[in-house]
Amino acid sequence: MGTLSKNTIYFRQLNENFFTKYRGIDEFLKKNARGHGIMIMDYLDLLVAVPLRSSLKPYMKKQQFIFPYKVCNKGGKRCLKGMDFSKLIIMSEEDLQGSVGFVFQDDCEKQYYIDNYSKIVNRLGNYIKRYKRLCYQIQEGIQPSITQLRLYRYSTIRNFHESLGIHLSKESFILTLQERGLLGSK
Repeated sequence: MGTLSKNTIYFRQLNENFFTKYRGIDEFLKKNARGHGIMIMDYLDLLVAVPLRSSLKPYMKKQQFIFPYKVCNKGGKRCLKGMDFSKLIIMSEEDLQGSVGFVFQDDCEKQYYIDNYSKIVNRLGNYIKRYKRLCYQIQEGIQPSITQLRLYRYSTIRNFHESLGIHLSKESFILTLQERGLLGSK
């Protein structure tokens, strides 16, 4: 694919190798035909893939981890389309080898994300920074609120502590969720 540029969003359908590599991580979305918005975050120079989702529940439009596009009808049901930060993957450029451009059914959706690139990057950066702050609190023995924890309860972000420079282990984060009654025991 060549070198990726900052301040750009790429829409790719990732290949089978990508899904094989990441399939074992907690909370990973396994639908191979799913498109991803891929961007290099100025924050820590991370290459981040955010899945495009088309069957979210409409009430999720206000969730901090969703960048909503619009509510539409799908198979007789109302569904929300949008980018889901909670299912992000921090990846390397080699993960893009063999990927193909994602073809949107609605060209307006693609343009919407391109037009709102700065907002997407800002919200995604805030999502990551809040998570890092939350992990630091847990590490320092500060009890986080249920509201703070709920935002990351089903997130893939806990699989990328090393890339994010987080010293708290993933297992400690999961234990905190379990202790607060937000996850069952494994």
